[in-house]
Amino acid sequence: MLENRTAHLMIDAGGNHGTYGFYAAALNYCVCIFEILLDYWIVIQESTRLNPEFSNRVNLYSFGVGN
Repeated sequence: MLENRTAHLMIDAGGNHGTYGFYAAALNYCVCIFEILLDYWIVIQESTRLNPEFSNRVNLYSFGVGN
């Protein structure tokens, strides 16, 4: 869950590889990434594992956003 409530929030609906989400995390944003496709979800999860400094800022959700 979001730990730093005073930080900016970025919502990435359709995260793909997580490029925009990780860029925002590098700028100290709290990021919520929504990705429904398993292949992309695995890529984002692995990127989070390889970049532990982002683990408290990047939240990954394995479902889509919309009607």
